[in-house]
Amino acid sequence: MTTVLTVEDLSIGFRSEGKVVTVVRGVNFKLEAGQTLALVGESGSGKSVTSLGIMGLLPPPPQSRTDGRIILHGDQDTDLLTLPEAGMRRVRGDRIAMIFQEPLTSLNPVHTVGAQIVEAIRSHRRMTRKAARARAIDLIEQVGIPDAAARLGSYPHELSGGMRQRIMIAIALALEPDILIADEPTTALDVTVQAQIIDLLRRLQADTGMAMLFITHDFGVVADVADRTIVMYAGEMVEEGSTDTVLGRPLMPYTRGLMSAVPKLQTAGLKQGELQTIDGFVPDPANLPTGCSFHPRCRHMREGLCDVPPVPLEDAGDRHMVRCKRWQDLAEASG
Repeated sequence: MTTVLTVEDLSIGFRSEGKVVTVVRGVNFKLEAGQTLALVGESGSGKSVTSLGIMGLLPPPPQSRTDGRIILHGDQDTDLLTLPEAGMRRVRGDRIAMIFQEPLTSLNPVHTVGAQIVEAIRSHRRMTRKAARARAIDLIEQVGIPDAAARLGSYPHELSGGMRQRIMIAIALALEPDILIADEPTTALDVTVQAQIIDLLRRLQADTGMAMLFITHDFGVVADVADRTIVMYAGEMVEEGSTDTVLGRPLMPYTRGLMSAVPKLQTAGLKQGELQTIDGFVPDPANLPTGCSFHPRCRHMREGLCDVPPVPLEDAGDRHMVRCKRWQDLAEASG
């Protein structure tokens, strides 16, 4: 498979009270053409910050600091962290596009959706306004919105949440990017519209061969769309592998906790169907626990082991990586 993006030792920090607080640490992954990679974790785990770092949409220094390498592969490999803003503007939308979580705050309320699609096209392509308008109508039809020509004149507030999300997808796909970053694109939608959006993304990916980085906290969505999965906690990768492996044989207690917290329809209302939770909260990045960041919330924590650094990301075999000092014991105990 062709690698389109390589992220190496990515760390991101923000200046707070005179010092830099690191919120993402040592993230590494590769994204292949036609592949969907899911980033999963609770709010505050660093998923969205990672995606904004890739897109170059973080506050400029000294408000933020980004270290590592983000290599965009093509005719000539480019480290996105070395590009000036003008260079990143050429990359955004053309090579890498992003669907944001809340389209109502991402779309410009004073411009029609047609004008916003046309602007995205003409900012990167030498195309007449008439040709760009025809392309916009085609895109709106592609994402499943009826009466596309009439919808060009609609303002964002005149559309439903599902239709606004489809417009965001149309803008993101306008230039047929190599990489699509989808930051929780179905979170604000009802379940029937969620299924439609996911089916749409899957179909468009199959048609174009683009790679997709899908950010979510929903393991149901992960099982449906992702080829590989990275679980993040407190800014670190804590488990990585093929989606079948991570969901079928999770080794990190945090991953197991997240999966146990997913409601199960077949046991709803029954005694054994009581919803499981993970005690506590994601730690403050300015005051992380020593050793494993998850150990204060982990029921398998062992003093003198889990609270002692370092806690490396270990290979459990078959490209299944896990950050836990007790993963072998827990794997044997669970059979």
